[in-house]
Amino acid sequence: FVRNGGDCSGPMRGTDAGQDLAVEADYRLPLSHDGITLGGPYFRSRRAAPSDGLIGGTSAGYWVQLTARGRVKVVCLNPQRVLAFSAEPATFDATRFHHLKASIRGELVEVELDGKAVEFDQSGQPMMAVRVKPLWDLDHSGFNRGAAGLSFASDPPGALGGEEVKNVAVTRWLP
Repeated sequence: FVRNGGDCSGPMRGTDAGQDLAVEADYRLPLSHDGITLGGPYFRSRRAAPSDGLIGGTSAGYWVQLTARGRVKVVCLNPQRVLAFSAEPATFDATRFHHLKASIRGELVEVELDGKAVEFDQSGQPMMAVRVKPLWDLDHSGFNRGAAGLSFASDPPGALGGEEVKNVAVTRWLP
């Protein structure tokens, strides 16, 4: 997504993909005896500053997370909270790659897992498109210059290892 200028605080060069886009990739997220791994694309309303990390800074965004058990969550990064989640499937093979696609249109997020639309629970209501209100950006209206990327984590923290991603594609959203 970007080219780093050398160290963590160095300049990064990216390209403008527009406000409405789709990010898709194949993820393998192994189960661990210490917990579960998760990964997926994140979308920030601005680029992270040095030492911000994925969650830090005054303006964050959200992260579409696929867990090693097949549940998909949309998580607001700042303030950190789960906005919506899918049911955990009866069966899910964590040893194979799964295709996750997140399509973003303004405040709406639609997700497909292995070619099937994901249904979410958002505030107790079934939704095919998750509404993400930019509450983190109220004081900076009109200034976003957003950024997107892929990230991995584990629950509980410290159980990472063995996650893989391949076939990453970023495209403009088309109806």
